[in-house]
Amino acid sequence: MTPGRSGPKAHGARTARTIHAALLGCLAMAFFAIPLSHLDHYAWDYDEGPQLQAASLAYGGARLYTDIPLNKPPLLTWYLQMVIRTLGDSVWALRYAVLLANFVGFVAVGALARLWFGRWGDVGAMTLVLLPGELTVRSGVVMNDLPAMTLGLLALWAGTLSRLRNAYGWLAFSAAACASMLLVHPMLIVLVLPLASVQLVSAGRSLNRPAFRSMVIRAFLFGVVVLLILMIVILQVDLEGFRHWVLDY
Repeated sequence: MTPGRSGPKAHGARTARTIHAALLGCLAMAFFAIPLSHLDHYAWDYDEGPQLQAASLAYGGARLYTDIPLNKPPLLTWYLQMVIRTLGDSVWALRYAVLLANFVGFVAVGALARLWFGRWGDVGAMTLVLLPGELTVRSGVVMNDLPAMTLGLLALWAGTLSRLRNAYGWLAFSAAACASMLLVHPMLIVLVLPLASVQLVSAGRSLNRPAFRSMVIRAFLFGVVVLLILMIVILQVDLEGFRHWVLDY
Protein backbone atom coordinates (compact mmCIF):
# COMPACT_ATOMS: atom_id res chain seq x y z
CA MET A 1 0.00 0.00 0.00
CA THR A 2 1.74 3.20 -1.14
CA PRO A 3 1.36 6.56 0.63
CA GLY A 4 0.11 8.17 -2.56
CA ARG A 5 -2.85 5.83 -2.71
CA SER A 6 -3.65 5.50 0.97
CA GLY A 7 -3.34 9.21 1.85
CA PRO A 8 -6.35 10.55 -0.08
CA LYS A 9 -8.51 7.61 0.99
CA ALA A 10 -7.60 8.07 4.65
CA HIS A 11 -8.21 11.82 4.41
CA GLY A 12 -11.60 11.22 2.77
CA ALA A 13 -12.55 8.71 5.48
CA ARG A 14 -11.57 11.19 8.22
CA THR A 15 -13.58 13.93 6.53
CA ALA A 16 -16.62 11.66 6.29
CA ARG A 17 -16.31 10.73 9.98
CA THR A 18 -16.03 14.39 10.95
CA ILE A 19 -19.11 15.35 8.92
CA HIS A 20 -21.00 12.40 10.33
CA ALA A 21 -20.13 13.33 13.94
CA ALA A 22 -21.01 16.99 13.31
CA LEU A 23 -24.41 16.05 11.91
CA LEU A 24 -25.13 13.81 14.90
CA GLY A 25 -24.18 16.67 17.22
CA CYS A 26 -26.53 19.04 15.39
CA LEU A 27 -29.35 16.51 15.64
CA ALA A 28 -28.74 16.12 19.39
CA MET A 29 -28.89 19.90 19.86
CA ALA A 30 -32.06 20.07 17.76
CA PHE A 31 -33.66 17.41 19.97
CA PHE A 32 -32.99 19.41 23.15
CA ALA A 33 -33.59 22.93 21.81
CA ILE A 34 -37.40 23.10 22.01
CA PRO A 35 -38.21 21.14 25.20
CA LEU A 36 -35.48 22.85 27.25
CA SER A 37 -37.10 26.20 26.47
CA HIS A 38 -40.40 25.25 28.14
CA LEU A 39 -39.57 22.85 30.97
CA ASP A 40 -41.10 25.35 33.46
CA HIS A 41 -44.19 26.04 31.38
CA TYR A 42 -47.69 24.64 31.45
CA ALA A 43 -47.82 21.43 29.44
CA TRP A 44 -50.81 22.43 27.29
CA ASP A 45 -53.26 19.55 27.02
CA TYR A 46 -50.90 16.73 28.05
CA ASP A 47 -52.14 14.65 30.94
CA GLU A 48 -48.95 14.61 33.04
CA GLY A 49 -50.56 15.80 36.28
CA PRO A 50 -51.64 12.38 37.62
CA GLN A 51 -48.18 10.91 36.96
CA LEU A 52 -46.40 13.80 38.71
CA GLN A 53 -48.81 13.62 41.62
CA ALA A 54 -48.43 9.84 41.93
CA ALA A 55 -44.63 10.10 42.05
CA SER A 56 -44.72 12.85 44.69
CA LEU A 57 -47.23 11.01 46.87
CA ALA A 58 -45.38 7.70 46.52
CA TYR A 59 -42.14 9.41 47.53
CA GLY A 60 -43.95 10.71 50.61
CA GLY A 61 -44.90 7.17 51.65
CA ALA A 62 -48.29 6.55 50.02
CA ARG A 63 -48.72 3.14 48.36
CA LEU A 64 -49.35 2.82 44.65
CA TYR A 65 -52.74 1.29 43.74
CA THR A 66 -53.72 1.24 47.44
CA ASP A 67 -53.60 4.92 48.40
CA ILE A 68 -52.80 6.26 44.92
CA PRO A 69 -55.08 5.48 41.94
CA LEU A 70 -52.93 5.18 38.81
CA ASN A 71 -53.79 3.37 35.59
CA LYS A 72 -50.17 2.70 34.56
CA PRO A 73 -47.61 0.12 35.80
CA PRO A 74 -45.16 1.32 38.45
CA LEU A 75 -41.80 1.54 36.67
CA LEU A 76 -41.96 5.18 35.54
CA THR A 77 -43.25 6.22 38.97
CA TRP A 78 -40.30 4.47 40.63
CA TYR A 79 -37.93 6.24 38.25
CA LEU A 80 -39.50 9.59 39.15
CA GLN A 81 -39.22 8.77 42.85
CA MET A 82 -35.48 8.21 42.36
CA VAL A 83 -35.26 11.59 40.60
CA ILE A 84 -37.10 13.30 43.47
CA ARG A 85 -34.66 11.74 45.94
CA THR A 86 -31.71 12.98 43.88
CA LEU A 87 -32.81 16.35 42.45
CA GLY A 88 -35.80 17.35 44.55
CA ASP A 89 -39.55 17.41 44.05
CA SER A 90 -39.91 19.95 41.25
CA VAL A 91 -41.71 19.75 37.93
CA TRP A 92 -38.56 21.02 36.17
CA ALA A 93 -36.37 18.21 37.56
CA LEU A 94 -38.89 15.48 36.70
CA ARG A 95 -39.39 16.79 33.17
CA TYR A 96 -35.63 17.02 32.66
CA ALA A 97 -35.21 13.40 33.80
CA VAL A 98 -37.87 12.25 31.36
CA LEU A 99 -36.29 14.34 28.59
CA LEU A 100 -32.97 12.56 29.15
CA ALA A 101 -34.72 9.18 29.05
CA ASN A 102 -36.40 10.13 25.78
CA PHE A 103 -33.06 11.27 24.36
CA VAL A 104 -31.79 7.72 24.90
CA GLY A 105 -34.65 6.56 22.69
CA PHE A 106 -33.71 9.14 20.07
CA VAL A 107 -30.15 7.81 20.05
CA ALA A 108 -31.50 4.24 19.92
CA VAL A 109 -33.37 5.10 16.70
CA GLY A 110 -30.05 6.08 15.13
CA ALA A 111 -28.18 3.07 16.52
CA LEU A 112 -30.85 0.70 15.24
CA ALA A 113 -30.90 2.33 11.79
CA ARG A 114 -27.12 2.08 11.60
CA LEU A 115 -27.28 -1.65 12.32
CA TRP A 116 -29.90 -2.15 9.62
CA PHE A 117 -28.73 0.28 6.94
CA GLY A 118 -25.08 1.02 7.69
CA ARG A 119 -23.30 4.36 7.98
CA TRP A 120 -25.53 7.40 7.51
CA GLY A 121 -28.58 5.34 8.38
CA ASP A 122 -28.50 6.87 11.86
CA VAL A 123 -28.43 10.44 10.51
CA GLY A 124 -31.32 9.72 8.14
CA ALA A 125 -33.50 8.01 10.75
CA MET A 126 -32.92 10.64 13.44
CA THR A 127 -33.66 13.43 10.96
CA LEU A 128 -36.93 11.78 9.96
CA VAL A 129 -37.95 11.49 13.61
CA LEU A 130 -37.40 15.22 14.16
CA LEU A 131 -39.19 16.42 11.03
CA PRO A 132 -42.81 16.25 12.30
CA GLY A 133 -41.90 18.23 15.44
CA GLU A 134 -44.17 16.13 17.66
CA LEU A 135 -41.31 14.35 19.42
CA THR A 136 -39.40 17.47 20.39
CA VAL A 137 -42.51 19.16 21.78
CA ARG A 138 -43.59 16.19 23.89
CA SER A 139 -40.19 14.78 24.88
CA GLY A 140 -39.96 17.05 27.94
CA VAL A 141 -43.42 16.18 29.26
CA VAL A 142 -43.84 13.51 31.95
CA MET A 143 -45.88 10.86 30.18
CA ASN A 144 -45.51 7.12 29.78
CA ASP A 145 -45.58 6.63 26.02
CA LEU A 146 -42.20 8.04 24.93
CA PRO A 147 -40.18 6.48 27.79
CA ALA A 148 -41.85 3.16 26.99
CA MET A 149 -40.98 3.64 23.33
CA THR A 150 -37.37 4.27 24.35
CA LEU A 151 -37.28 0.90 26.09
CA GLY A 152 -38.89 -0.75 23.06
CA LEU A 153 -36.24 0.73 20.76
CA LEU A 154 -33.48 -0.45 23.10
CA ALA A 155 -35.04 -3.91 23.00
CA LEU A 156 -35.04 -3.87 19.18
CA TRP A 157 -31.44 -2.60 19.08
CA ALA A 158 -30.17 -5.23 21.53
CA GLY A 159 -32.24 -7.92 19.79
CA THR A 160 -30.69 -7.03 16.44
CA LEU A 161 -27.20 -7.14 17.98
CA SER A 162 -27.91 -10.52 19.55
CA ARG A 163 -29.03 -11.85 16.17
CA LEU A 164 -26.03 -10.47 14.28
CA ARG A 165 -23.53 -11.74 16.84
CA ASN A 166 -25.46 -14.79 18.04
CA ALA A 167 -24.96 -13.42 21.57
CA TYR A 168 -27.31 -14.54 24.32
CA GLY A 169 -26.22 -11.69 26.58
CA TRP A 170 -27.71 -9.15 24.18
CA LEU A 171 -30.80 -11.33 23.91
CA ALA A 172 -31.25 -11.18 27.70
CA PHE A 173 -30.76 -7.38 27.60
CA SER A 174 -33.40 -7.17 24.86
CA ALA A 175 -35.83 -9.21 26.95
CA ALA A 176 -35.17 -7.03 30.02
CA ALA A 177 -35.83 -3.88 27.99
CA CYS A 178 -39.01 -5.42 26.59
CA ALA A 179 -40.29 -6.28 30.08
CA SER A 180 -39.43 -2.78 31.29
CA MET A 181 -41.32 -1.32 28.33
CA LEU A 182 -44.45 -3.23 29.36
CA LEU A 183 -43.97 -2.03 32.94
CA VAL A 184 -44.09 1.57 31.72
CA HIS A 185 -46.88 1.31 29.12
CA PRO A 186 -48.55 -2.08 28.49
CA MET A 187 -50.21 -0.91 25.26
CA LEU A 188 -46.81 -1.14 23.55
CA ILE A 189 -47.10 -4.91 23.70
CA VAL A 190 -47.50 -4.63 19.91
CA LEU A 191 -43.71 -4.20 19.70
CA VAL A 192 -43.35 -7.85 20.73
CA LEU A 193 -44.14 -8.74 17.09
CA PRO A 194 -41.14 -6.96 15.53
CA LEU A 195 -38.98 -8.23 18.41
CA ALA A 196 -40.07 -11.77 17.64
CA SER A 197 -39.40 -11.29 13.93
CA VAL A 198 -35.86 -10.01 14.62
CA GLN A 199 -35.11 -13.02 16.77
CA LEU A 200 -36.97 -15.84 15.07
CA VAL A 201 -37.75 -15.19 11.41
CA SER A 202 -34.15 -15.22 10.20
CA ALA A 203 -33.50 -18.34 12.24
CA GLY A 204 -36.49 -19.99 10.60
CA ARG A 205 -35.29 -19.58 7.02
CA SER A 206 -33.60 -22.91 7.24
CA LEU A 207 -35.62 -25.80 8.63
CA ASN A 208 -32.59 -27.87 9.64
CA ARG A 209 -32.45 -29.15 13.18
CA PRO A 210 -29.69 -26.85 14.56
CA ALA A 211 -31.52 -23.74 13.33
CA PHE A 212 -34.80 -24.90 14.85
CA ARG A 213 -33.10 -25.77 18.14
CA SER A 214 -31.46 -22.33 18.26
CA MET A 215 -34.82 -20.68 17.58
CA VAL A 216 -36.46 -22.59 20.45
CA ILE A 217 -33.63 -21.74 22.86
CA ARG A 218 -33.76 -18.05 21.98
CA ALA A 219 -37.53 -17.90 22.35
CA PHE A 220 -37.38 -19.73 25.67
CA LEU A 221 -34.63 -17.49 27.09
CA PHE A 222 -36.41 -14.34 25.93
CA GLY A 223 -39.72 -15.44 27.45
CA VAL A 224 -38.18 -16.53 30.76
CA VAL A 225 -36.38 -13.20 31.27
CA VAL A 226 -39.50 -11.18 30.39
CA LEU A 227 -41.78 -13.20 32.67
CA LEU A 228 -39.28 -13.20 35.54
CA ILE A 229 -38.91 -9.40 35.51
CA LEU A 230 -42.66 -8.85 35.19
CA MET A 231 -43.31 -11.19 38.11
CA ILE A 232 -40.65 -9.62 40.37
CA VAL A 233 -41.96 -6.10 39.77
CA ILE A 234 -45.67 -6.88 40.04
CA LEU A 235 -45.13 -8.73 43.32
CA GLN A 236 -43.81 -5.47 44.83
CA VAL A 237 -47.20 -3.73 44.58
CA ASP A 238 -50.74 -4.27 45.83
CA LEU A 239 -51.95 -6.97 43.42
CA GLU A 240 -55.64 -6.28 43.89
CA GLY A 241 -55.20 -2.55 43.36
CA PHE A 242 -52.92 -3.19 40.37
CA ARG A 243 -55.53 -5.43 38.78
CA HIS A 244 -58.28 -2.88 39.35
CA TRP A 245 -56.48 0.31 38.30
CA VAL A 246 -54.19 -1.01 35.55
CA LEU A 247 -55.66 -4.18 34.07
CA ASP A 248 -59.36 -3.34 34.35
CA TYR A 249 -58.80 0.18 33.01
